[in-house]
Order: sequence, then C-alpha cells, then structure tokens
Amino acid sequence: MKLLVSVADTAEAKAAIEGGADIIDAKDPTTGALGRVSLSMLQAIRETVASSIPLSAALGDVRFPEAVSPQFDGIDVPLSFVKLGLHGFDAGSCARSIAAGVARASRLPGEPGLVVVGFADMQKTGGLNLAQIADLAVREGADGFLVDTARKASGSLFDYCTTGDLRAIRSNLPAAFTFAVAGSLRVEDIAAAIETDAHVMGVRGAACESGRASRVSSAAVARLVETLAQTKLNRRAGPPAGRAVSARAP
Repeated sequence: MKLLVSVADTAEAKAAIEGGADIIDAKDPTTGALGRVSLSMLQAIRETVASSIPLSAALGDVRFPEAVSPQFDGIDVPLSFVKLGLHGFDAGSCARSIAAGVARASRLPGEPGLVVVGFADMQKTGGLNLAQIADLAVREGADGFLVDTARKASGSLFDYCTTGDLRAIRSNLPAAFTFAVAGSLRVEDIAAAIETDAHVMGVRGAACESGRASRVSSAAVARLVETLAQTKLNRRAGPPAGRAVSARAP
C-alpha cells in the first residue's frame, strides 16, 4: 500500500517528499474534503514535484452531471490522476457524471486517470451505496475508486465502514483498478487500512503538525511512512513460529 499526502502549497509538497510520501496530492483543505487549489498553485506544485513522483489533484465534488465539466477547466499541467467526488444521486446521473469526467480527464495534459470518490459519511437511504458507485466507476471507464469522508470533523472512515465492508468493495474490482481509502485516517489506522487491501492510503491531518488545518510536517510524514513499512513487514511475517492464531480467547 502506498501513502498519499495532500498538500496545499509548494512548502508542504517539499515536506511531504522529504518525509517519504509515495504520492503528492494537491488539495486546498480550507474549501472542503476535495478542495481544489488555484491553477497557479497547481502549476507551482507541479514544478516542485519531480516527474518520478506521482502527482494528483483534487477537483472538488459534484451533485449534478452538468457540474462535472467545469471542474476540469484551466488545468494545463501534466498529472498522474485527478479526483472527483460524487454524491448519492441516482445510477443514471452517476454514470453520466463519471463518463463526463473520464472524457475530460483524457483531454488534460498527460491524460491523467480519473479517480471517483465516494463519501462514506454521506450515504443516504435510497441512494447509491459505495459498492454501487464503485461498480459504475469501473463500468464507465474510470481508473480508480477512493472511499473518503466529506465531514472531516465527524470521525474517521472507520467510524462509517468496517475493514470487511471495504475489503468487499475491493474484492469486486478488477485487479488493475486502483482502490484507495482516506478520511481522517491516523497513524493508529494504518493496520486497519492495510486490512482493506487498498492500494493507496490518503492522509492530510495525520501528516500535519497538529491537525489538517496546520502545516504538513516532514517528521509526521516520516512517522507514517515508517509505521506503514513496519506494519506491512509484520503482516507478511505472520504470527511467531509455533503459535496458532485463534479468534477465541484461550
């Protein structure tokens, strides 16, 4: 699993790179879960991040298909992928929105992939659930699906989904389709994030000095990178030799 760190400017991008982030994500945390940075800032971040490091950009979230196209206006720098959030409208509208996003992304410099974002804390009775949005993302030609939260002050992703819920979504996606998790995830959530079988874990607040409204810190990012690496190593190693793992207490 790779670590994505969302940054608001070039100084934060440098800190995230210094800390060892795998993916840099341009996002304005003051304007929502998928707040879009200014075009000039996106250009500056692009110039800061080496081409060998994937760079993504958050494009905001939409509630109607016709709102998709304007989110792409003015982007003229090469990106690895772009993220577009979808709220719980009906299947037809959701499919048209994803198709429009795929078409617009293909015309951007570098032809970045489109990552569709579903919000775990915004699921409504009668609306599309996360698994249905993921299925539509695959069907309409998107390149990835991210499960996130819209209200960052209302708890983490795991307050709304279990690892089993998320692993079930992942298991129904094509092998080459990117699956990512985010949503106020902390260092303590790394083991659970790995258990979802996600390809990418996205963070903002956990990479900052004191919460998502503060500044990204290279030390905080390095701690995440180190914990992620150690947790993956421990998982591969399994239980100590000679000891069985049981779901029941002895």
